[in-house]
Amino acid sequence: MATPLLGVNQPIESWPDIKAVVPLANARPVYLLVGTDDSHVVIKNEVGGQSDATNLKFANRAMRTVSPAFVSKVCLRSEVQVLKQRVDYEVMLCDMKLLPLPAEIDHLDQSLQNGGVWFKMEKAEGVLGLNTAMAQARNQQDKSGIRQIAAALQKGGLDALGKIIAADLFNGNTDRFNPFNQDRFGNTVRAGDVIPGSNPLQRFAVLLNVGNVLISMQNNQNRPIGLDAYEAQGDWRKLDKTIQQLELVAQNNERWPGRHLEDTPQEAQWRAQFAALVAADLETALGPRNRKIFWGTRRRLPKNAAARILAGMNAGIRELQTTFAQYVNKPGKARPVGLTDRLNILGW
Repeated sequence: MATPLLGVNQPIESWPDIKAVVPLANARPVYLLVGTDDSHVVIKNEVGGQSDATNLKFANRAMRTVSPAFVSKVCLRSEVQVLKQRVDYEVMLCDMKLLPLPAEIDHLDQSLQNGGVWFKMEKAEGVLGLNTAMAQARNQQDKSGIRQIAAALQKGGLDALGKIIAADLFNGNTDRFNPFNQDRFGNTVRAGDVIPGSNPLQRFAVLLNVGNVLISMQNNQNRPIGLDAYEAQGDWRKLDKTIQQLELVAQNNERWPGRHLEDTPQEAQWRAQFAALVAADLETALGPRNRKIFWGTRRRLPKNAAARILAGMNAGIRELQTTFAQYVNKPGKARPVGLTDRLNILGW
């Protein structure tokens, strides 16, 4: 069987191999590349600093550990050059024919000019975001997406989401669920995004971006997937600095979210409380079921939703610890000072 031209583990070697470029996220720099042999790979750009290639590598490693469907690899400089050559060819062709540049190529061109780090990932099949499902239910009275996500969460998805939350905490990614939901006096505050359609406006407790709660088809079952695992503008991503250095300059005396993965009674209690807030937010986002029988429950998630999310978080901690322990014990492996510091703090 011939090796596909495009794939996560296959270098993008030549611009003529790319048959089509398809933007996947409107204004965001995410594209499906289709090869002349109909193979494909998704590429995404994260705008950041010089060290972001290393940061992204380890953030993606953490998420891939707990969400195997999220397969990714940072692009080589040569691969980014191939993308630029693909754009240059289209520009030359359009100039010769006095035609406007195709919108998708112009979109890619602008993204390439922004710099940053590019990475490849597998095309997730049947991706559905909670934001899309909520909008369909609100604007079109179509709850099929809501039912699909609720079913996925009930059938193993709550545990899978808990694992994703654990990886987000380790990565310092707060753009899915916000762990900074307490003020400096320890009081719980509603630190999530505004609940769409709420009147008067209300906030989720910790759900910060409904668009980052995603399910996809995995092994013939819908499951949450850890896409958008990297907060490109977040300070916690910086692996060239120790946690102490980052916490000294953090806003509002914030601490590294990964501290909540520590094996202490205090952090175990925090995880249980956070899991309960996540479960409540998901129930709010999914909305009540319409029941014709008065004794039927209107909840979309099971009563033990919080416990299952918590179990997933704890399982994710164990998987992350195993993965990084194996990695750092490999001979000849250099690792950033910030990663070493994080593992020391957690006792991994």
